[in-house]
Amino acid sequence: MSNFDAGFGALAGVFAIISIVLAVWLFVAPLIMTIQLAGINRKLKDMLARGQAMPPRI
Repeated sequence: MSNFDAGFGALAGVFAIISIVLAVWLFVAPLIMTIQLAGINRKLKDMLARGQAMPPRI
């Protein structure tokens, strides 16, 4: 039984680590996404500004 208890304890520890990593990722991922979206929006605005500055191509 002690072998089984040790295995279960290791499994519980692994699950605890995974849950902590997931919690941190769920907190950090939206921040990364918003930062990336802000950068993409800035690039799109620059491209649009350049496109409006150039004469329209027909």
